[in-house]
Amino acid sequence: MKDTAINVLKILEESPGPVSGERIAEQLGITRSAVWKQVRELRRLGYGIASSRAEG
Repeated sequence: MKDTAINVLKILEESPGPVSGERIAEQLGITRSAVWKQVRELRRLGYGIASSRAEG
């Protein structure tokens, strides 16, 4: 697993609630598209990551 994916996972795990892709992107200094690609990879690996347009 790439360092970026690990960092995305860490942010999601440490968040008490929903977190937007934009916020993750800002924290990691990457694009929202890059965040989405990492989330897609994490899901492929079996991580249950929910998403919502309204909440993140």
